[in-house]
Amino acid sequence: MNVSSPVAAWDTPYINGMQLTYLTPTTFKVSVGTATNGNISVGNVPNNIITVEDEVTISTTGVGAGGLDQGTIEASTKYYVYAIGNSNSYAPGINDQMVYDNPYPGSALISKSLTPSLPLSYNMYRYIGTVYTNGSSEFVIFWQDGSGTDRTMMYDSAVATSITAGNSTTYANVALASAVPFTNLKVYLRVALTPNSAASQTVVVPYGSSSTNGVGVVKGQVAAVVNEAVIECKCASAVDSVAPFIAYKTTSASDSVAISVTGYVDQL
Repeated sequence: MNVSSPVAAWDTPYINGMQLTYLTPTTFKVSVGTATNGNISVGNVPNNIITVEDEVTISTTGVGAGGLDQGTIEASTKYYVYAIGNSNSYAPGINDQMVYDNPYPGSALISKSLTPSLPLSYNMYRYIGTVYTNGSSEFVIFWQDGSGTDRTMMYDSAVATSITAGNSTTYANVALASAVPFTNLKVYLRVALTPNSAASQTVVVPYGSSSTNGVGVVKGQVAAVVNEAVIECKCASAVDSVAPFIAYKTTSASDSVAISVTGYVDQL
């Protein structure tokens, strides 16, 4: 990919490249690419484009560009990944024409915040994905697919929700904030049902749905024998929250249900 290729319009949300790739428990890389700035405080200006011309390696021990925006890495934590750039990179040229000059090349960092603390001389950022740390403060192995605004993120180890032995027979909300970055995303749920009887089943729906049949169903086969499946379902937010939720119910209060997240389709 030629990262210097022009985008459709500097004031239209756009991203190409900047894909995340897991490397080691303490590092991952951001590929080359271009994207329009997401920091609204900078505003729409003709140099409102972040360009990453060389791959960036993000490390759990790094601080600033190539690492964490501030503080130290924490265990079992969700980190947003940002491409960062500088908008003040034009200088007068021949006949007063503005010539592009980039003394602060595009880079990337991670942050716990939706408004990251930027290193000195950087004033633009663009969200490009989310990664998670495990109990040892290491990156959970992941795979990110896609190069445009829709990216599929899958995890080697499913991220558990609070439902580990659920038995609600009416729809109960399941918070996904520990595993899913935003609301209104399609999520991939691993649902494990230990049925009370072969007639038991667990139904999953987006938050707010009252569907009897549900979006996804896991049916019991033999009493007390675990049956599991991966279900696609859209998450939504509660009225008083911006956090993502789905809901579930099961046939019997003697059933036991565990729900975890194996991935989601992100929107950058």
